[in-house]
Amino acid sequence: TMPTRLLEPPVLRPWEVRGARRFEVLKGKYQNRNRMENSSSTTLVVQTGHSYTAGSTAKGKCYLNVSNPSGIRARKLQITLEGKEKTAVRYETTRHLGTGIRRTVRQTHYARGESNILNIDHTVASFPGGIISPGQYEFPFEAVLPPGLPSTMSCHSGRSHCEITYKILARLEGCTSAKSQQIIRVLAKPKASDYLEGPVVCAPDTQAVNFCCCFNKGQMTLEAMANRGIVSGGEQLDVSYACTNDSTVPIESLNLKLREVVNWQASSHSETQVQDRASAALPSPVARTSRDSERMQPLQRLSHTRLYIHSGIRDSYEGRLIHIRHEVSLKAHTRFCITNPEVLMLVYSQPPSVNPLAPAVPLAPVEPSAPTIAESVEEDEIELPPGWSPTTAAGVEIPTAYVVGYGDDFHPTSSAPLAEAEIVGDPSAPPLPPQGATTVKSLDQIVNQMDRAFDHHSLLERFSHEPGSQDVLENLSPDQYALLLTKVKSVFDQPKCAKLMGETLGPKFTCAHVAAACRKISNLYRTNVVNATAPLCVDLNVNKGLIENTLDGYERIQCQDVLSLWGWSRD
Repeated sequence: TMPTRLLEPPVLRPWEVRGARRFEVLKGKYQNRNRMENSSSTTLVVQTGHSYTAGSTAKGKCYLNVSNPSGIRARKLQITLEGKEKTAVRYETTRHLGTGIRRTVRQTHYARGESNILNIDHTVASFPGGIISPGQYEFPFEAVLPPGLPSTMSCHSGRSHCEITYKILARLEGCTSAKSQQIIRVLAKPKASDYLEGPVVCAPDTQAVNFCCCFNKGQMTLEAMANRGIVSGGEQLDVSYACTNDSTVPIESLNLKLREVVNWQASSHSETQVQDRASAALPSPVARTSRDSERMQPLQRLSHTRLYIHSGIRDSYEGRLIHIRHEVSLKAHTRFCITNPEVLMLVYSQPPSVNPLAPAVPLAPVEPSAPTIAESVEEDEIELPPGWSPTTAAGVEIPTAYVVGYGDDFHPTSSAPLAEAEIVGDPSAPPLPPQGATTVKSLDQIVNQMDRAFDHHSLLERFSHEPGSQDVLENLSPDQYALLLTKVKSVFDQPKCAKLMGETLGPKFTCAHVAAACRKISNLYRTNVVNATAPLCVDLNVNKGLIENTLDGYERIQCQDVLSLWGWSRD
């Protein structure tokens, strides 16, 4: 017979018991998260769609079941819309142990960061006397999401990761046990087709070719041009390129790539992930010297190819902790131990606004920035208890209107009191005057808010209509105009912001303003700023030389149409 002791149940250690209990709690929580049951406790569930496009209307309901015959104590029902950047960076340190034979120990640490993008708290219902009578209730609500919100995303590199998340929370104030939340996914609103006009041009870049970093073998000149600056997953990007070889080293091949670079920070640590979202191996170009290129027209010396962009490409983004950029790289591959010249140009990635022009390239599966627009109407099924007969309250619109930046100083433009609609952020940020008063009356205040903004164009548009800030923008000097333009983080937003400020200046906008901006901003897309703002200059016919003197020869060719547009003075 089998010994009796083998039939006894195994004895669990204390930590195993706690782990098993925790597992059962989590298992029950997730199995019943969308189930409402009649019990002696109060049940609160919030329901919305799975995903939305920024600028669209999010609709939902709060279901409340009060089973206690004497009711419960609660003052009001609050709904919170929350969006955050979250980062974590894994890093290692070394520590020496012992005094004799020293031993080195490596320790693993995690630095974490968090920054609020959106945090709007609004009262959906108030209860007289602070008592909710027993019964079943439904509270419909809706909120227009701010149009400048970035897409939901996540990225992992080993054990380091970053993400942008959004969720809607419901809670009964005064009843700590009644809480509910639902995670939603947000898709950034695509920019208009004319937001970044014209092609993206990488000026000819001449680089030295060295053997073993020391022996010069001559030089090569690379140049490239993309047919547009805004791309989306599943689309095609037409690229023209040329290579002039004035070295003794043959070019074996040219490689063209669209790279996605995701960088995130936590405390003083950072992590970077680089992925190729499109690539093309180009044949070895015909050997051509600078003398041959000079005899050819610019378009004649360019070759043409097409990149097919992966559907999983993330959106370009410049945040507080997370930065996502996309660059087209043209690289000339030579022999071993010899320099491989490379040129880069930036493009802007956004969600597709129309059907893709071509099928995606079958690359390794990746997690997209956000779901497709077609998914924005899906809702979870709520399992209501038998005999559900609720009292339905009138629908409530949560004011969210204009959210354009991070920090406690950015508030939604709405009629709601500040206590009911508030953006929270970095607690160390210096406080600014509350909403409702004319808070911006000086250039320093505008600069302070632009330092915290993620939607600079919407912020400047608001300032151009508010009395205090409008007076400041209408009297900007050239140096002040250039200062504000340098505060626009994304080079893709600079042309539109420059044009908006130029239109606000009106008859006071001159070539000196454009020239000052060209000296301060990066040469990336500097010609787009000139093309967008030069026609607004009242003295273009007289002083366009001020602008031309800040540009190099290749940039003047790109701007020659707009700079020679006016044959007469606009004074």
